Amino acid sequence: PLTSCEAAYACSFWGTITARDTFGNMADFAGTTALSVMGNPSTTGTITPTETGTWTEGRWTGSITITTVLTEAVITATHSSGVSGTSNPFNLTPGPLDHINLIPAYATTTIEGTISFTCQGVDEYGNAIEGLTYNWESLCGTFSSTQGTSTIFIAGTLATTGTISVSSGVKTAIATVTILPGTLTFLSISPAPGTMTAGSTLTLTAIGYDAYGNQLPTITCSWQTNIGTITYELPGTTAYLYATTAGTLIATVTSNGIATSTTIIVNLASLHHFVFSTIPDTIAGVNFTFKVTPKDE
Repeated sequence: PLTSCEAAYACSFWGTITARDTFGNMADFAGTTALSVMGNPSTTGTITPTETGTWTEGRWTGSITITTVLTEAVITATHSSGVSGTSNPFNLTPGPLDHINLIPAYATTTIEGTISFTCQGVDEYGNAIEGLTYNWESLCGTFSSTQGTSTIFIAGTLATTGTISVSSGVKTAIATVTILPGTLTFLSISPAPGTMTAGSTLTLTAIGYDAYGNQLPTITCSWQTNIGTITYELPGTTAYLYATTAGTLIATVTSNGIATSTTIIVNLASLHHFVFSTIPDTIAGVNFTFKVTPKDE
């Protein structure tokens, strides 16, 4: 039988196995035996070593490590001849809190969106520890409950990448949360207003925002102008305005049914030539009038 076998939690402890004959007398055994452990109900545990060293004078004493939480655990020593013996039943409970498993470790949602989180404290061998108190914290949102093994994270209105943490005692687990912008609510154009010279090209840029002013990473736009021409390539956040007529024009960008406009002042280009009004045939020496107009290119 195996004697001196007690354990409060999954850990290493010393055990002694004694070889005895049919009548209970200590037997002169000097071989090795295989070791295994089983709990109730029929739960196989992890034991180290799985084989004893050489016995001395019918007895083996050594360090045994069982890393599985078991109820009514029994260690069995088995010789290759088929002879075996079992220990007294004993219980193995989880060890001290080593770390907290937090699920998920990475998550993504949109502003004011929700994510479900769960946590479990475990010992160094991964055995769950029940009855712990947990506290949840975050700077980028709130929780349906700040205590317990599960909660629902409610994202704030700022699109950002932040963290949530859960702690028990001195142990803390951290998850990374990415909060994406909401749906497109309004657009801006740059420059607004703007100026350009006739015959030149002005670059326009559109940016989309949600209801809380978070910039959307991507939008698809179309453009229009009442004077000149405007060209762009999808997704259309950048457009190129060309106008040859001086004056005031309106450039408009539209995305997903939402539109905004900007006013562009088109200034005259530099003097390029003069244009004369039509001069009719007249008599030499007689005064006549005509008009000279300066023109750009």
